[in-house]
Amino acid sequence: MRSGKIRDDQIRLSSGKTTPRLGSQSWTPENKDAEPMMEIDFRKFTLVRGIQILSELHPKFGVLAMAKEIVLEFIDQNGHPVLYNNGDLLIANTTCNDVELVSLHSPIRTNILRIYFKSAKIMQIQTEIMGNYIELGEVIHSESTSYQDNLLKEVKSVHELPKGYLSGIRARVSFPKGNNAIFNGFKLYCQCI
Repeated sequence: MRSGKIRDDQIRLSSGKTTPRLGSQSWTPENKDAEPMMEIDFRKFTLVRGIQILSELHPKFGVLAMAKEIVLEFIDQNGHPVLYNNGDLLIANTTCNDVELVSLHSPIRTNILRIYFKSAKIMQIQTEIMGNYIELGEVIHSESTSYQDNLLKEVKSVHELPKGYLSGIRARVSFPKGNNAIFNGFKLYCQCI
């Protein structure tokens, strides 16, 4: 977040306007915000390994305004929301004005991450997401095909690929306007030599 790779339009806050970037900007949720939450849309799959959080010492409420605990929620590969570690509370900050790391024992693979702050309602916090984008590798085969049949039960396409490791398959399906169709998925058969 500090590097600027995650832009402001990729961050959604439950209240307030200033995006909480470590080392530059603090976020203060509004008092009426019952469940302060920050959502990050990475726009591609990302492996999140940890979150750095800094709670600023509040001039009036001191350490009572500290972000003590968080709950993480992410969107899985099927588009469903999942609570990290069954929704258990994770320790965020134990002191003010110091950056503390919430290390994830099981990294999260997601394109959308939500952080729920379960602490005082008056917080001034900065955050940083630790992780990296997941690259699937180089495209070794690309094909565009158009099928006109009304009902396709199984269409086979055979491709001989160069030796190497297959790390992902991407399929893009589109239907002409006005047509209704269901895409149930695809099967992959490999012959390893």
